[in-house]
Amino acid sequence: MANLDFDDLMTLAAEPSSDARRRLLRGLTDLFLAEAKTATHDECETFGDLARKISQEVDVASRAELSERIAIVDETPHNLVAQLAQDDAIDVAAPILEHSTVLTDDDLVAITEAEGEDHMLAISKRATLSEIVTDRLVQHGTTPVLRTVSGNHGARFSAKGANMLVERAKGDRTIIGNLYERQDVPKAAAKSVERIVFNDSELGNALRKRRVKRLTESLAATFTQLSGMEPREIAEIIQRGKPDMIAIIARAVDFDRGDLRLVLEDRLERSSESGAILHQTLEKFDAMPQENARRVATFLKVRKAVA
Repeated sequence: MANLDFDDLMTLAAEPSSDARRRLLRGLTDLFLAEAKTATHDECETFGDLARKISQEVDVASRAELSERIAIVDETPHNLVAQLAQDDAIDVAAPILEHSTVLTDDDLVAITEAEGEDHMLAISKRATLSEIVTDRLVQHGTTPVLRTVSGNHGARFSAKGANMLVERAKGDRTIIGNLYERQDVPKAAAKSVERIVFNDSELGNALRKRRVKRLTESLAATFTQLSGMEPREIAEIIQRGKPDMIAIIARAVDFDRGDLRLVLEDRLERSSESGAILHQTLEKFDAMPQENARRVATFLKVRKAVA
């Protein structure tokens, strides 16, 4: 559909029908998005005032369309964003709550305290969340909200909020597992999580296997970039290869020694190998200069390129 010109918008503004209202809102939004980067503050505010008024006269689908279109536009007026974020229809509110940077922490806190689970769940998915917002989400959120925010690595937790989250988790394995895998949990809460995991062998084993899988995939993907080898080839070496090659792979990508030990321990559990493989690999890893390991990776890449 072609964008409407000014005369078309004036004609639609004079028509009271629902269809005219929808078309008018869409046309105004087209104009705003086309000019948002260069529009003056007053021009943006005028759009906001008009869109707020018209959005109250259209159906949920039209409001949801507006919300989707302006959610990532930083120039969108705050009053319009705030109105859409508090819409009772979650299809309207969610895009704004999840993506809009126009919303302030105060806005998010107020919505968390006034609205229901769906609104809080949308907030918990934001790319970043400050401690003041996560405190409120943890205080008021249901289990789905707590699971989402605990797994959101853009969310930051205060010591108070983290302790409350552990308490409210009540042993929920998803929440505890999310917290266990984070590196930024305040110390007291982290210790509480470690105790819970230590006393739940099934959870501990599941988390360890999940972490090993993620570490192996990360190691393989990073070494692929250096060597040109396929990730599955590298994963096969890590699971069944000789200590020399495993040490080369890990040292070349500056892999953490503790993580390497965890990966090797998992390998031993699933094989009939002796513990010597672990010690031999770690010894070679410690003794090998990274420059030498990267030289091997470069050789492998060149050999693959000319093969």
